[in-house]
Amino acid sequence: MSWPDWLDLQRNSTLVEEFIGEKITGTTLSIGDRAERASGSMVSANYFDAIGVRPMLGRGFVSGEDAGRNAHPVTVISYQMCQDRFHGDPAVIGKTQVLSGLPHTIVGVTPKGFYGTFVGYAFQFQERRKVRRCSPADCGFSPTDNLRPSTPQRPLCAP
Repeated sequence: MSWPDWLDLQRNSTLVEEFIGEKITGTTLSIGDRAERASGSMVSANYFDAIGVRPMLGRGFVSGEDAGRNAHPVTVISYQMCQDRFHGDPAVIGKTQVLSGLPHTIVGVTPKGFYGTFVGYAFQFQERRKVRRCSPADCGFSPTDNLRPSTPQRPLCAP
């Protein structure tokens, strides 16, 4: 699903309380002179709030921080990455890591054992999905929903 379509779906839905968007991504992660391949996901700003996960250090994403004059790329890293790359240093918040050549500010660290919402993956980071124009090939986004409490529990595609 494209980013503009996801925004329309989120804005116009009456059955779903909240949508999150997530796209699996692989990247080169650089910190100082060290570079390695890392797996993670690009997510919507409401990702952590919608799934009820609170970063153990720092914060999650803030709506609007990726758009406008003061936009800057931010990321939330996994507990394991914090241990492996930063030796568990709480001063990791505010540090910069480079994802695919673009500097990102680390704003949070996920709780130990949290690796994302795709079963079978152990993501090292969640990157805030950037609001931008894109081609259909690179905009793919997987929506996930939370039905409103008053919605009957049945598949959305059922008659």
